[in-house]
Amino acid sequence: MKPLLAIGDLKTLLVRLVGLPKLKEVVVRARLKNAADNPMIDEVGFDRVRQNVWQALSDCYPPKMDPQALRGDPLGESENLAAYLEKQLKKWKLETEQDIETNQLLTTMFRNSIIEAMPSQGRSRLEEVVGLTSSISHQEIRDHIAHAVGRFRKLEDFREAFPQVCIRGKADLTTA
Repeated sequence: MKPLLAIGDLKTLLVRLVGLPKLKEVVVRARLKNAADNPMIDEVGFDRVRQNVWQALSDCYPPKMDPQALRGDPLGESENLAAYLEKQLKKWKLETEQDIETNQLLTTMFRNSIIEAMPSQGRSRLEEVVGLTSSISHQEIRDHIAHAVGRFRKLEDFREAFPQVCIRGKADLTTA
């Protein structure tokens, strides 16, 4: 039979790592009344309170977010925009351990990251939209991004198919 982790083991570990005051804070947040000072509870199995203790530890020590790790990969030339946005949203949710759509600060940061990852012409069009990073709905921002990226890709396809027209048109504009 393998040994089971008990509350007393956790108390010993936390006292050595973070000290008695922090242990008491974790115990209070985990809703374990006076467990820090009560040796009678030391033999109780940790599994019974595991969820509460992990939540209390998460509250006391929130994950440190690295903004550089959240920076979006550039949108591929032929990458499906909906798939790209879903991939980035999953990445952000995994890194932040929060729902991006319910936290206004994270929503703004996420949207800015997506805009920065767009091709330059698409990015400049998106930057012109008032309220894009904060006040409009998630569906509206997806529509704006899809429109800007779609226009950019059509223009690129046109330039590749008819390079002489683009050059001649540019020359006509400069001589006029």
